[in-house]
Amino acid sequence: MNKKASLLLTSVCLTSILIGCQLKDETQKESAKEIEVASATDSDADADSSSEEEANHLNIEGSIAKMSISKDGDVTILDDAESIETLSSVIESARREDGIVNMSNPSHYVDVFYTDKEKQRFHFWLGEEGERSAVMRADDTHSIYTVSATITEKIIKLIQ
Repeated sequence: MNKKASLLLTSVCLTSILIGCQLKDETQKESAKEIEVASATDSDADADSSSEEEANHLNIEGSIAKMSISKDGDVTILDDAESIETLSSVIESARREDGIVNMSNPSHYVDVFYTDKEKQRFHFWLGEEGERSAVMRADDTHSIYTVSATITEKIIKLIQ
């Protein structure tokens, strides 16, 4: 009986070792495949980096005639070149944030009126001085963009 138990224990140990070695080889093969896929993806990503960069920023889509900022029914029209340039640079400097968008109502609305009579609307959540602010395209409520505290201060000065 002792010989049978010893033989059974030896065969279980050898089987365990063989299975363990086999799993290690498969894991190494999968890792090698993942590395190959990652390097192929990296080369594709380099080619698409400019389109990804564009997707991570907001864009002004034409020649601007004027802009307006509204808050609680009060509307400020910006039709001078300096104000339009400042607000355009604010919008275009916004960077996309990852995650699910769940925001309260915006504090400000910005309308961009183009020379071809088209209009584009942005929702703004203006931060306090020293805080970041958030921007969202009205036609894409699934993406949120943020601007730095320095840019927030530019916006505050512009609307005062």
